[in-house]
Amino acid sequence: MVLNTEQVGVVKIISLTGKLNLEACPIFEATIGQISPGERVLFDFAKLDYIASAGLRLVLQAAKSINKTNGKLVVCSLTPNVMQIFKLTGFTNFLNLERDRGAALRKLEA
Repeated sequence: MVLNTEQVGVVKIISLTGKLNLEACPIFEATIGQISPGERVLFDFAKLDYIASAGLRLVLQAAKSINKTNGKLVVCSLTPNVMQIFKLTGFTNFLNLERDRGAALRKLEA
């Protein structure tokens, strides 16, 4: 897995490429551990091919942490495989999902 972070205005963007499996989780966990209270965060999963249950746990953990500090989280650009996993696990019911990065940024900047 390759992880990139960038700042666009008030939004921290975390992009993942490849597979978020058990081996890659420590890198993702360390990155989400650096999210500041009240921060606006975008997870861009356009190039994420697979997410394991451990990765889902980290997404859930990040969402809870961000919400507790009055931050905002949006997940965008889910590939068909990852979208299917999100649907099966019910993540589509409680996460803010957007089709593309532009729509996600507009939502976070509002």
